[in-house]
Amino acid sequence: MNVPVVTLSPCRRNVGHVQRVTGSILSSMGLYEDCVANTKEEYVQKAVALIDKLPHMSVRTKFLATDISKPKEFMKEYEDALISLVVS
Repeated sequence: MNVPVVTLSPCRRNVGHVQRVTGSILSSMGLYEDCVANTKEEYVQKAVALIDKLPHMSVRTKFLATDISKPKEFMKEYEDALISLVVS
């Protein structure tokens, strides 16, 4: 729907993958600074700041420019990363 999402994605060791997935996707889209918060206070600040940016922000364009929107390219990068972990 081309609407940005603000997510609370704490950078702590005891926080699992499920809690950080949205932050990872937003980061790959170049939206980390605008849309990923590490604290509740930062979440509110980013949500309020995003209101002014909405008319000029196209989330869909950013998403379509990333490999995550291209399954073959995404899997190739993912496979290469896994292979490099095993070979290292």
